[in-house]
Amino acid sequence: MKRSKGLKSIRSGSFVLFLSLSVSTLLLAADDYATKSSQHKKLQSTIDSLRLKLEKTRSEQSSLRSQLRPIERDIGQLNSSLKQLGKSLKSERHELKLLGVEKNQQKSGILSQRKELEQLVRSNYALGRQGQLKFLLNQEDPSAVSRTLIYYEYFNKARAEKIAAINARLTELLLLEKRIEKKVQSIERLFQEQKSKKERLNRRSHDRRQLLAKLDAEVRDKARLLENLKADEKQLGELLSGLRKALADIPEEKGERKPFAALKGRLKLPVKGKISSRFGRMRDEGSGLKWRGIIIDAKEGRDVQAIAHGRVAFSDWLRGYGLLLIIDHGDGYMSLYGYNQSLYREVGDWVEKGEVIAGAGLSGGRSQAGLYFEIRSQGKPVNPLLWCKK
Repeated sequence: MKRSKGLKSIRSGSFVLFLSLSVSTLLLAADDYATKSSQHKKLQSTIDSLRLKLEKTRSEQSSLRSQLRPIERDIGQLNSSLKQLGKSLKSERHELKLLGVEKNQQKSGILSQRKELEQLVRSNYALGRQGQLKFLLNQEDPSAVSRTLIYYEYFNKARAEKIAAINARLTELLLLEKRIEKKVQSIERLFQEQKSKKERLNRRSHDRRQLLAKLDAEVRDKARLLENLKADEKQLGELLSGLRKALADIPEEKGERKPFAALKGRLKLPVKGKISSRFGRMRDEGSGLKWRGIIIDAKEGRDVQAIAHGRVAFSDWLRGYGLLLIIDHGDGYMSLYGYNQSLYREVGDWVEKGEVIAGAGLSGGRSQAGLYFEIRSQGKPVNPLLWCKK
């Protein structure tokens, strides 16, 4: 009796301990989530303030170039949305195809079961009720009568089961047809949404072409072009400086990973394509400005991948760089991905090596699709080709 009470006491204590640990774990998880959420909001707020400050400083210099931002952001969002719609449509059509196969199987099963039922009915009709009664009365052997009754009972049971199975299949078929009808309606809605967004994309692309035609005069003016390039570089430098200060207050994600510096020479370029502009080369003859990164020519929309684990520090349009995404890799290292068609990650998101973060494009007023790629150490540009395998 005492042992039983002891066991109950131990079990009760274990349950209390388990409950206490579970509650503590949940509370810690909730605190961690709240902390990360607060950090994310703080980072986003800092970046928004920084971007507005930069835009206010530079917007007066070129009202035409400032007009690119809303157009190219719209184009980026529409392309990203269309990509997701395309995936959804593909998935829905695949499911519809599977439902069609299932429907045919159900129909085939019903047809087979009906044939079996018809055979049972014909057999029953051939015997007839009177024939069955005569057969039973003519039997002198009681055991034969018993076997015959069992046979007829089995026969009737089998017929009832066949009828029930057919009814069940018919019910399943009806539900399946309703699911197919809903799937067709869903595909039609997605198709119409896709069509609408494509039309809007075409309009915004037309707006962009008209604006680029006006900007062409600025490009031909060498003095204006040089002024813009210097302003763009300065703006990017100020943005990176502001980001480094903002990120300094946010702790890095825990986990056993190699420091970014240890990955030198072992990374992969973020997108497949030909390198058309190299680090350290002159940007324009007589400008005195050199490329701080590289340009990789790539088909519009081609996947751009993160070169290493890190946190998205910036994901927006920036003059001179178009739709730009910046990843903070810790220890003062950052990677920059510009000229994108679309951006797939938001500020504060953690990304892994090889994860698709954007689609290559020609934002920023570019006429040829590709990706502008930089690596920075403590805010200073370094040659990406010393870090990435060609």
